[in-house]
Amino acid sequence: MCVRKVLDDERSYFRIRAEQEIRAAQAASHPEAARAHYMMAGYYLDLAHNPEAAAPPPPFPPRLQPVRQAKPDFRPVQVAASAVAA
Repeated sequence: MCVRKVLDDERSYFRIRAEQEIRAAQAASHPEAARAHYMMAGYYLDLAHNPEAAAPPPPFPPRLQPVRQAKPDFRPVQVAASAVAA
């Protein structure tokens, strides 16, 4: 697992953002808004105090292989007009 060192100024930023989210949660008039602010505060506190939380995301999966091309001798099937009308 890749662990990135969290810089002191990043920790300070995350702590400040957590405090702002807690204040917003306390001022929220709707319970769902308060819940969302508390969740964001938790994420910011995790980033401030847990070095693994600030690790870069895992790489994208390898690109998918392209679809095989049709064989060069492939010819589309021709359908008679009488078969289509049926």
